[in-house]
Amino acid sequence: MELIIGGAYQGKLDYLLSLTGYSKDKVLDVSNIELPIDANLLLKELADRPILYQFHLLIKRLLEQDLDPYPLLDQLIHQQSEGKELFIICNEIGNGIVPMLPSDRYYRETLGRILCELAKESKRVHRVILGIGTIIKED
Repeated sequence: MELIIGGAYQGKLDYLLSLTGYSKDKVLDVSNIELPIDANLLLKELADRPILYQFHLLIKRLLEQDLDPYPLLDQLIHQQSEGKELFIICNEIGNGIVPMLPSDRYYRETLGRILCELAKESKRVHRVILGIGTIIKED
C-alpha cells in the first residue's frame, strides 16, 4: 500500500499516474460511492482499479451519515497485509484554520487519525506539492 497526500489541486493523481504508468481506468473515485459501503464489493473493485482516489471525501460522507469509517480502515490494512497493490490518494485537511463547526472539527480529526494509521501501514508515503512528489516514508 502507498499513501499519496497533499493539498487540494496539487497534482496528486497526475503524479501517481506518471509514477506508475497506469492510465485513468485504474482509478476508483470513491467520492460518490454508494453508502453504506459493501467492503467486499469495494475490495473487488480495488483488484481491478488499485488507485483509491478522493479518500477524504469518502470519510466525510461516512461521518455525515453517522457511519463508522474504522471498519473500512481495517479492510484497507488487511488488503495491505495480503500484499495486494493499493494506492490511496487523499487531500491533507489538517492545515490552516481550525473549523468552527464541531462536525467539521471531528471530520478533520478523524481523517487525520485514519491517515496516521494508513501511513504507519504503508510501505511508501508521498507528499505532493505543485505536482512534485517527495517520498516522506519508505520501508
